[in-house]
Amino acid sequence: MIAGDMNSRVGLKSDYIAYDRMNSILDSDDYVPDLPLDRTSMDTQFNSYGIQLLDVCKATGLRICNGRLEPKGEYTYCGYKGSTVIDYLLCEQCNFKYIQSFKISDFNIFSDHAILEFKVVINCKSTENDKGNSFQYTKWFANKRDEFRRRLITRLPELNLLLSDSEAVAADRNTVDSTVNRFVGIINDEAKPLFYKEVRSNNVKVQFDNNDILKRSEWFDETCHVKKNEYLEALRLFNDVKTDENRYQLMIKKKQYKACIKDKRRKHKIVRMREIEALKSKKPRDFWKFFSKKNNKRGDNISLNDFYEYFNNLSDEINVTTDGESEDFCRNGISVDDPVFAELDSVITMEEVRQAIKSLKRGKAGGNDGMINEYFIETGDIIGSHLRDLFNIVLSSGHFPSAWMEGLIIPVFKKGDDSNVQNYRGITLVSSISKIFTSILNKRMSDWSRENNIISDSQFGFKKGLSTTDAIFCLHSVISHMLNNEKRFYSTFIDMRKCFDSVYRNALWFKMSKLGVGGKMLTIIRSMYEHVKCRIRHGNEFSDFIEIAVGLKQGEICSPLLWSMFIEDLELYLGTRPGSGLNFDDLTLILFLYADDMVLFSDTVQGLQQSLEDLHMYCDRWGLSVNIDKTKVMVFRKRGPTENSKKDTVIETLKKENMRLKEETNEQNYIIQSLRSEVRKLTMMMSSGRDEKEDRPVKRRLDNNRDEDMIHTPDKKTKITFNVGEKVWAY
Repeated sequence: MIAGDMNSRVGLKSDYIAYDRMNSILDSDDYVPDLPLDRTSMDTQFNSYGIQLLDVCKATGLRICNGRLEPKGEYTYCGYKGSTVIDYLLCEQCNFKYIQSFKISDFNIFSDHAILEFKVVINCKSTENDKGNSFQYTKWFANKRDEFRRRLITRLPELNLLLSDSEAVAADRNTVDSTVNRFVGIINDEAKPLFYKEVRSNNVKVQFDNNDILKRSEWFDETCHVKKNEYLEALRLFNDVKTDENRYQLMIKKKQYKACIKDKRRKHKIVRMREIEALKSKKPRDFWKFFSKKNNKRGDNISLNDFYEYFNNLSDEINVTTDGESEDFCRNGISVDDPVFAELDSVITMEEVRQAIKSLKRGKAGGNDGMINEYFIETGDIIGSHLRDLFNIVLSSGHFPSAWMEGLIIPVFKKGDDSNVQNYRGITLVSSISKIFTSILNKRMSDWSRENNIISDSQFGFKKGLSTTDAIFCLHSVISHMLNNEKRFYSTFIDMRKCFDSVYRNALWFKMSKLGVGGKMLTIIRSMYEHVKCRIRHGNEFSDFIEIAVGLKQGEICSPLLWSMFIEDLELYLGTRPGSGLNFDDLTLILFLYADDMVLFSDTVQGLQQSLEDLHMYCDRWGLSVNIDKTKVMVFRKRGPTENSKKDTVIETLKKENMRLKEETNEQNYIIQSLRSEVRKLTMMMSSGRDEKEDRPVKRRLDNNRDEDMIHTPDKKTKITFNVGEKVWAY
């Protein structure tokens, strides 16, 4: 069976051999002569391609279905030169019985060709595997917003009844789970008829109504609407009566419509290009974000089982450890009625709910419950008070709902070979309603930690108002101070391996308690991690759930702050060791941290080595590890001759086992300029309006130079040459 545009006009010529009969001498016994078949067509002309198509039909036994299975032989193409039949359905005559409902559709605005519609019915048995698994895909439609709001208003009495007796509801986990599930079920009952679409797992694309897909562009104004309506009216007349006059009017209206939208689109592109050009100088981040490309079609040659095995085995790479104090703390339990800071355990207010809903972003995928952010953004004024009551029930009970602990992992390609499962990272989708609750908790802890100086100034990551620029500026200031005082600055830039995935949870609860987090807040956060499990979605298929017993939840808004609390005692630990950090009068600087990146520094090689060994002991105790490939050592010094200019040694990495420096010989003068160039940019940015001479001493001291010194390790003395400007930290 063959169907499509063949650019062949066959007129009324035969596609079979006329007067065919069997020749007993030339033909075999199984030869079947062609039988005459009548065929009609509105196109009586033919061309050379048509003659070739007829020859193919006679040689292969294929027959033209146009004019046979549909009675008129309707036109399939309409152009300036006339209407023709050039689109065909071909199949053998014996298979005509399997074709049902064959017809030529009316012409439309999308193509000059009419659609061939036909249905093929064959006898085959379908199996359960052929049907595939199905899942419901949620998409917000703005035109159904009002109907969704009306539906929810009718269910408010049920929500009121559900949340009326909050004290009885907050008794145990089962009751909390039941209340949350019923609450979510009421909302989903009203949302499913409007926003849910069922999709099979055999890579079938999600289909929505044409009115929702064909959204009007910004440039499609009233003039375009008028031209389009004129074109549609001419098209309707031609479909009703296919005369030359109607075809001529159709072509005129079509030309006018196409010229109109082409002109509008061109003018719109000019305006957009000017806006984008302005973004380059005013908002560089938005400018580059505009050109970022997202490719979601990676991993087609990787099976769901491969992703399941990969994510299930990730915990095997984590350095699992136990700490006696942490385990004893968790065994003794947490007192809910005795919080250290009462503001962390206060009743959730309506204003907190409004702010949390306001922080939600549109267009984000939902979790396992199928709920999306738009449900709450558009109906916050209706169910906001009910959300407040529900959240207070959860907070008072100390039981995080089981459904909120479930996540949906989406593998996202990073770089390298897209057929290698290790080149993917998992993005976890969580319930939208749980996002609102945990964002309230996160804001409370963030405000509390800022007001009480819980997180030290050495941490720049995940803090409001601070960025990598601030970290680089502080580091640059320290380097400048050391160089101005004729000193050397020894530093190690360290990247922690899988920081969120490596967090030792019982130690986190112990550390949070020492910082002052207790009562209901610590209880509910600890409950959040009791039974964390995720399943993987690859394409339209879902895996079984994976239990995750180690680490912080990816995609959870509280995770960055929890990591900051977990690593907060590192500075205090290093500060108790002799010879660590730098002393400036009454100020002692040990390290700078930004998320999973940190820089250790000292004014002596011995001090830096001691800090590295102390960091190794800290990581061993709390189950952390260092990413060797991304860890570098640098020294900053003034310009001057080196003792050995022909043979330099480059520090490549840190050995994870003993945190000692590993050297590798390099015959060439290996200098990387990146830090010098980035510091120059930062200096210009931070000191606009200063005398340019203030920058010159720094620039001279950051020129391409090397220095040699001795690093003492337990087994030997190693001669090391440091590189200036090898890496830019967290920029």
